[in-house]
Amino acid sequence: MKNQPMMSMHPFRRLITVMMGLGVLFFLALSCNNNANEAAATETEAVAESTAKTPVQEGYEFYMSYCTMCHGEDGKGGGVLADSLKMPPLDLTTITLRRAEFPKDILAKIIAGVEDVPGHGTGDMPAWQETFKEAERITDDAVITEKINNIVAYLETIQLDEWPGE
Repeated sequence: MKNQPMMSMHPFRRLITVMMGLGVLFFLALSCNNNANEAAATETEAVAESTAKTPVQEGYEFYMSYCTMCHGEDGKGGGVLADSLKMPPLDLTTITLRRAEFPKDILAKIIAGVEDVPGHGTGDMPAWQETFKEAERITDDAVITEKINNIVAYLETIQLDEWPGE
């Protein structure tokens, strides 16, 4: 009876053998699927962590998208539109040197367009708070404030320790 084909087995034994085989296959398939789901979840988490941006990184991206036209990629005021402005754009790398400290709150207000500064408010520099609402389709004021604060965080990283040429 050891070498008998399955067909010659008692029908009930054959049914149990088939059911056990299907159970094993089902268990293996379920186990593989769970491992695949766990691997996919781990990969998704890793991608999300690697693409999460710091405030400075996001501020840099916004600066490059919106500020370089006037202030230049290096922040020194030599953007492609600088010559066409009524007042030349400031060198943003010397803010701390001009003020003895980095004025985060004032800069956020200037960028948002709620603080008047010579050269700003003349139509040369847009009120970015409104521009972000339209261009980025951001409707939440808290999110806009965060984006502006991220630009300020980036600007803080490009401050010079001494005047150029010293």
